[in-house]
Amino acid sequence: MPASSTGFPTSPVVDQGGNLTPAWRAFLLALFNRTGSGVGVSTGAVSASLTAETQARSAADIALGGEIASETSARVAAVTNEATARANADIALGAEIAALAGAGGAAGTDIPMLNRWWFGR
Repeated sequence: MPASSTGFPTSPVVDQGGNLTPAWRAFLLALFNRTGSGVGVSTGAVSASLTAETQARSAADIALGGEIASETSARVAAVTNEATARANADIALGAEIAALAGAGGAAGTDIPMLNRWWFGR
């Protein structure tokens, strides 16, 4: 069983001779290693690694926030441009209908129907 997954022992801490039982020895050894006191484990290195990761995540969050703001601005501009283009197309179509109405319309054109449909009159 790996030291990091050793469960809390339920047996007595010492045997009848006063010696530490194997279950408790394994538990205490795992606890010793996991708290950073084992050979080759440096809490300073862990702390530095955590600090670096925190800074990297913070920088990434800031960058993503900027990208979201940029995407929002681009979408707002696209919606505004589309609305302007549609309004201009409606104005041009209205002018064409008005020109047809003023010229008496092309053969077979129902000008009164076009006026009711487009202008509501």
